[in-house]
Amino acid sequence: MALGYWNHTNGTHYISNKFGSDDNDGAIDAPYKTIDRFMDQIVNVAPAQHMRAIIKEGFYQPSSWDYKTSMFYLQGDGNVLLTGQGTEEITGRDIGIKMVLYDLVLENFTELYNIEAIRCRFNNITAMNVAGSRYCDFVNTMIRASLSTSTREVQNYYNSNFFKTTIAAHPLPLIFSNCYFDKDTEITVNGSNPEVELTFANCVFQKVSDADQFMVYGHSADQLVDSSVDKPGITVTNCKVVADPLFNGYDPDGDMMYQDLSLQFTPTRSPLYLGRGMFAGSHKFATPIRYQSGGPFSSGAGAQFSNISIDTATGAITLPDPTVEGKLTTSSTNPLSFGQVRQISTPFRFVGDFYFPGFTLLTAENEERATYRVKIKDPDTNNWESEWYTMAVDSPWQVDVNGKGNGDPGFDPADFRYLRCQEFQIEITVAPTGILLPTQ
Repeated sequence: MALGYWNHTNGTHYISNKFGSDDNDGAIDAPYKTIDRFMDQIVNVAPAQHMRAIIKEGFYQPSSWDYKTSMFYLQGDGNVLLTGQGTEEITGRDIGIKMVLYDLVLENFTELYNIEAIRCRFNNITAMNVAGSRYCDFVNTMIRASLSTSTREVQNYYNSNFFKTTIAAHPLPLIFSNCYFDKDTEITVNGSNPEVELTFANCVFQKVSDADQFMVYGHSADQLVDSSVDKPGITVTNCKVVADPLFNGYDPDGDMMYQDLSLQFTPTRSPLYLGRGMFAGSHKFATPIRYQSGGPFSSGAGAQFSNISIDTATGAITLPDPTVEGKLTTSSTNPLSFGQVRQISTPFRFVGDFYFPGFTLLTAENEERATYRVKIKDPDTNNWESEWYTMAVDSPWQVDVNGKGNGDPGFDPADFRYLRCQEFQIEITVAPTGILLPTQ
């Protein structure tokens, strides 16, 4: 296997669980193996500003840290999961200190302190101090105000989701823009401290019943959007209450790490779409790829399966032999289709029960990041191309001058084109949970 290219090259240090070594110097072509090795540069070395670690796809189990730098960055390069195993914490308690996270999933930490997050998901965090977020999910988490971030006068949350989460507001005012709050989320005061000012703009609050709804300082969701109700210190603008957000695949009693939170477009459009390209939460529309009789994933239409079983009622894909990988290839006679010819220059996202964080997509050629293969029908000749291209999950369809897709370790990012098509096939190789999760 080859290390391959990095999507992000703006780091001061690089980390790869599969290809790195803690004896390396952390350079882009000699990455560390563990996040702990990078943190040694912060904890045990004189403070330095704006150190940035780029973390290649993988599963990481960092130890507890008490960081000393004034600011540093951790950025995921692919699908990156950090677990605190229910015992670890990341803290930095000096005035002005802050950790900025991009494109990461963090779960089972006892504490995260002074976090600013962009495109992250937090699951089962016992307590975290947040200095702001954009396009994030907070799941089963306790959020407290960031007490020592001197660069902020308010805490801002943009396009973020809150599921089964408690927000203890103090001491800074909170501003929520384009956020979604489920029925099991609540905003309270922090201990015996006074209520702080709260502002909600273009937000959506869930209410299933009078006894089962989002609450703020004892005010119900209905009261929040009712201008006739006195709510001292609470400003609400262009917000609404919904019973069902209409996610494509969501079980409020299930494990939130395995939910499909993309939004329904048809037959009923999700109320989290606010119009004019705006959404509440970090959501987008998507059409689930699921089984239907005669459809692209139907064996009757020519789809091929190896150690793959599809529940025709739910569309869920399982591996009959859970110890080995499974493979499926969609139909060429009734192919997947975008509905019209398009250039795939924006990230192509899998949606459906066949892919979630507990599974890893791979190919025999490349295990450095989650990949799949795609074949397209030439829209000008209406003939299938002979080549299958290896693509990275959640990325555009890029092919370089040598015909290699961006999921191939030999892909040249300096010279590529975007694929253009209407109809296409995909081939997915699914590894059972844990089979590709290396330990530190």
